Amino acid sequence: MNKPDKKLTITCIDNVCDPAKPGASGHSDIIWEAGEYLLKAGHRVRIVGDYTTNNFPYGHERLEVVPFKSNPFYRRNGLGRVLHVRTAYKRVQSYKDTDLFFTTDAFSAGVTARLSKQVPVLFLTPANIYQRQASSYKLDPIASFFYRLVSHDAAKLSRHIIATSRDLKQWWIKTGAKSENISVIPLGANIEAFAKLQSKPAPEKLRLLYVARFEGGNNPQLLVDLALHLKKLQVDFELSAVGAGSLLESVKEDVVKHKLDNVIKFHGYVPYEELPTVYSSHDVFVFMREAGGPPRVVMQAMASGLAVVAFNSSGLEDYLETGKSGYLVRNGHIGEIASTVARLYQNREHLAHIQTHAKARAVDTFDWRSVTAKYNAVLSTVIHEEHVVRQQKVKKEVRSL
Repeated sequence: MNKPDKKLTITCIDNVCDPAKPGASGHSDIIWEAGEYLLKAGHRVRIVGDYTTNNFPYGHERLEVVPFKSNPFYRRNGLGRVLHVRTAYKRVQSYKDTDLFFTTDAFSAGVTARLSKQVPVLFLTPANIYQRQASSYKLDPIASFFYRLVSHDAAKLSRHIIATSRDLKQWWIKTGAKSENISVIPLGANIEAFAKLQSKPAPEKLRLLYVARFEGGNNPQLLVDLALHLKKLQVDFELSAVGAGSLLESVKEDVVKHKLDNVIKFHGYVPYEELPTVYSSHDVFVFMREAGGPPRVVMQAMASGLAVVAFNSSGLEDYLETGKSGYLVRNGHIGEIASTVARLYQNREHLAHIQTHAKARAVDTFDWRSVTAKYNAVLSTVIHEEHVVRQQKVKKEVRSL
């Protein structure tokens, strides 16, 4: 791992979805994993969040944690989320040694960049509001208003943006960011944890896996359509669905209604540390999201040696090579996912080829060690630019005397 030109003190603002699950909900897992590897790269890392537990992710003992108490009301709407980030910023404002704020969501980036006059903000973005609103799963007008508000600030006021795909870079340019202020770096994942387990030899029955929150944007209701298509194609399969969410019960009811409970099994929420074992006992990973950023579950599946079949969205064309390390099909065409799975079922030699290439690509490209090396290059640029800005400001003040 490349060492930085200068050891920095990086304060990460974790806008965690569930205060009882730091590092395991929303973008919090990205904050904690990136923080760990930035620490290993030689930086001092501080994470601030409104946690209600001291049970932090295993292996992160050296990270400095700054908890704070936030009003539960703040999580209910856009204005509340703005106030929530403002509270987090005030909590760490007294720390005068921060060289850089690091954030992974538009609210944290936009609000912090607006408030911070002296410390630059580095915004790692796995999503964009305009991309979301262009999809089938739009936010309501009020929520959209607040997202657009903070996203414009994030785009224009963040010192630098790390977009996790080329597609996201274009969306953030449309939001107001300058192209030269955006670097495209793949989203990192703890690849080693998933790659170390060897997949068990595939039985005659094809073992499919779905891992995602059961919310509208992830299209969990399409699991039923997928199973019905596969039955028509005479594929002998079983499908494991991992995740929880507001649509879980309705999907379960639909499964029973169509008499698919013998092939679709629900496992609910699975702790992160148990996921590698889950992945390693399957053959093919299916994913049906139509908008958003590159999902880390896809990288985890690839690292585990699964063939990925997914909708061509979320910048996934930057992550897997269709026909070599997986397959991407047209958005919304669940029949194409089914027919692709059927071909893999019929040609186990080709399936094994895809699985081997998927694992190799994940190990070579998405491990946090290689990703953090690219972050270090960006950090050096950001700090240099900040130094230049401050010098220019001092010169301007001197001239005005």
